[in-house]
Amino acid sequence: WAMGSMNSSALVMRAALGLGETEAYSDTVWGLLISIYGVGAMIGCSMSAQLADQLGRVAFVAITGILFVVAAALMTTAVLGGSAGIALMLVGRFLAGAASGGITVVMPAYLSEIAPIELRGALSISMQLVSVVSLLGVQLAGLPIALGTREAWPLVMALSGAPGLLQLLLLPLMVESPRWLAHAGHFHEAAAARAQLEGTSRRPRHYAQLEDGPEPEVVKREFHTEHGAPPAPTTSKP
Repeated sequence: WAMGSMNSSALVMRAALGLGETEAYSDTVWGLLISIYGVGAMIGCSMSAQLADQLGRVAFVAITGILFVVAAALMTTAVLGGSAGIALMLVGRFLAGAASGGITVVMPAYLSEIAPIELRGALSISMQLVSVVSLLGVQLAGLPIALGTREAWPLVMALSGAPGLLQLLLLPLMVESPRWLAHAGHFHEAAAARAQLEGTSRRPRHYAQLEDGPEPEVVKREFHTEHGAPPAPTTSKP
């Protein structure tokens, strides 16, 4: 939504920000406002994998949700116009791009890690489908017969924060990726997360062993084999 929010309503937005249609300076500033989203997305993409591995998938989704909401608030208040409005729009677009780039990398990976094998492919591409539908929606919303007017265009900006707000509201329902937990060495939490995803209170076969101090190497390998994470290297004993 944020990516295409400045297309259909470009004329009224330029007028509200004090950017004429003919001045070279105005064209340069408008081009910067458009392209800064791509810069933010590039940075978000490049940093997302490392951050998601360090913090966890759920924590990363929370961060992007906050960025989406803050970005939407900044872009909405750009209705003030003038230099202040341009600065608010610039920062908001950058943050929206960073959040979009990061979630585009991490969310498909998260979905593939928590989904059953038979649904893994469908869920992994669902984000692309949602993105395309959102682009269509924002193009229609920005038309003059909808929200593409001088009075209503800030609402288009505000709606770009709706996905981030929804992410934050649904965050308590998210289950951390068992695969990430296993890679991080949290085998107890990984087993519990897998049981929660499977909708059962059944303790995994070696769950009791995972509760008791350091896990033997064989237990780690059994967990990895059963739950999909790569097996840890074995060490030969004399």
